[in-house]
Amino acid sequence: MSEAASLYGQEHVQRYRETNGAVGHIWRNGAKVLLLTTMGRKTGKPTTTPLIYEQAGDDVVALSGMCRAPDGAVEDGLTVVRRDWRRRGVAEALKRAKLAWATANGVDRITTWTQRGNDGMRALNERLGYEYRSVSITVRASLEQLRL
Repeated sequence: MSEAASLYGQEHVQRYRETNGAVGHIWRNGAKVLLLTTMGRKTGKPTTTPLIYEQAGDDVVALSGMCRAPDGAVEDGLTVVRRDWRRRGVAEALKRAKLAWATANGVDRITTWTQRGNDGMRALNERLGYEYRSVSITVRASLEQLRL
């Protein structure tokens, strides 16, 4: 197993940066990783996240990432595939790479979520063995919109 295969989260970001991607760009089972840095809207602080990606030619056609949930579980968070590349097995390949990492690194629980209307991703999650534990609904409105 390569050094990069066991990397996760900020440890992955650190080794990737230390080696200019020599360790960390190619992750587990050949999955490619990029680093995405965003600025906190409220804090103004940068946060860098490693994301698995797939490309076709020079175009990135899919991204997928994991994060550690507050309760310690690993969350299979973001998986996005460009519309013209959907239904070709790209999301499944990225999710399987993340699940393989989790299995190899002793993760005993992994969670995910999908919004209503995303039937394709919900079906994929079910095929991969995810089970529904809870369904939540979030409702938001500004105070100006509410009838008080």
